[in-house]
Order: sequence, then structure tokens, then C-alpha cells
Amino acid sequence: MPSLEIVSLSVNKIRTLKPFANHRNIRELYLRQNMISDFGELEFLQNCSNLQVLWLSENPIADYPNYRQTVISILLFLSKLDDLNITEWLKQYSKEQDDSYVRGFLGRMLFSGDESLKKVK
Repeated sequence: MPSLEIVSLSVNKIRTLKPFANHRNIRELYLRQNMISDFGELEFLQNCSNLQVLWLSENPIADYPNYRQTVISILLFLSKLDDLNITEWLKQYSKEQDDSYVRGFLGRMLFSGDESLKKVK
């Protein structure tokens, strides 16, 4: 199934994102209400550069204090995380409102760091 583009697997007790690692055509991935608890799982999505929409709300990972910042810093190509338009959200931190500026520079500067390496308890 390498040609998958939209995947909806909410409420399935999924614990790992490893099965998605080789699905580079995925554009939308809906995984609400599963068991994903470790930011390290996002590494399996780093080669999914066509991924624009990711829903992870109501997973243990979403309870982490810097959840949004961490996911965005790992998956810079996303345009939407859960119900959040990422570019619009980032603009609140910038005087410059140009979309490409916000996405390209500010996102990396604001949300880089070691937070993405911590596990959720």
C-alpha cells in the first residue's frame, strides 16, 4: 500500500508510528485517541515529506507541556497539527507576517532544542 495518501486510524490503540515510515505519499494522517506516548515515534514520519495534516490529539503524547512546539520542530513540513493551522499559530510570535518567513526561519528558531528527546510519563 505505498500509494496511501489519506489514512484514518483513530481509536485503534496504536502505540508506534513505525508502519508509516515507508509511506512517503501520505498527505493526511488521522491518529486521534490512540496510545502514542513518545516523541521518538515521530522520527518514523520524517521521510513522509508530503505529510501536511497530522492529528495526534487525545494520545498520551498530546499531554506533554510542549507538545505542539515539539511536533512542529520535528516535522517542519506539516501545515496542520490537530485542529491548528501551524503558520497562523506561529505568526503570533513574529512581527513579520509573511508566511514563508514564519515557516522557514521563525519556526526553526522558536522550537528547536532537546524537548523533543524527552519521553512522556
